[in-house]
Amino acid sequence: MSFMPGDIKGGVPKSVEAEWVLHSEEFLAWSKNTPDNERYSKENREIYRKLWATNPHYVQRVDLTPILTPELIAKVQADRENTQLKMIVIFRDDKVEITVEPYKWR
Repeated sequence: MSFMPGDIKGGVPKSVEAEWVLHSEEFLAWSKNTPDNERYSKENREIYRKLWATNPHYVQRVDLTPILTPELIAKVQADRENTQLKMIVIFRDDKVEITVEPYKWR
């Protein structure tokens, strides 16, 4: 997940881009049945590349404007020394959800 250049205005990001991969059954089976020391060997490199290509790959841009509200930012700024912004990112197959809450850590 990355914040995009130019997406930050006034110190608060407006959007984030999340990228993730779901492992296919074929890739998981090969990974489980191939010892670690052989998995990335020259002999298995082509097998790995072919199986990696079978994994679904997703990219989603998430608008943070409705998530990072001015009220939420004010709560965090009110106690900067002890409060952090906690982002929870949940990946559900081809969708991603982001929730945010202030987190007191001291």
